[in-house]
Amino acid sequence: MQYDGLLLPGVVFVLVGLLFKVGAVPFHAWTPDVYQGAPTPVTGFMAACTKLAAFGAILRLVYVGIEANRWDWRVAVMAIAALTMVVGSILSVTQTDIKRLLAYSSIAHAGFILVGVLAFDKRAASPASCSMRWRMVWRRSRPSASSPIIRQGEGGGEATALSQWAGLGKSHPVIAGVFAPCSC
Repeated sequence: MQYDGLLLPGVVFVLVGLLFKVGAVPFHAWTPDVYQGAPTPVTGFMAACTKLAAFGAILRLVYVGIEANRWDWRVAVMAIAALTMVVGSILSVTQTDIKRLLAYSSIAHAGFILVGVLAFDKRAASPASCSMRWRMVWRRSRPSASSPIIRQGEGGGEATALSQWAGLGKSHPVIAGVFAPCSC
């Protein structure tokens, strides 16, 4: 084929675009700023729906579009997955804003889902796979993680400072119970 030399650059450009969309390192810099600046319902939608769609596109591209030539990009995606997990986890610990913390948490989770993509097995795209289950749990948990931010705010505002969440388990146990499984 006369265009075989263009396959690898084409795959790289498409993957870079999709990895940017999921917030994988080194394409993650926009995520915390957008999460912090956007209204909380928009942040919940972005965290759940757009990342879910982007991972669906990645799985479809990997297992259908470029299956025969997958070894050309495996090492790069492994490095990106590892960096994404490490950077997202470490930077989430240093945050004082709850929305930025959720953004870095979503970055770390993007790395975990990329590990499932690296399985290089068509079963990873099936509904029973770990990647698909993780996507479904992610889709359900992200909007519910953002609703306590709105509820906890005083005077109609949002409670985004981590100091506003101190003692939440004692003052509002129901909100703390709803938020606890969603924040991991």
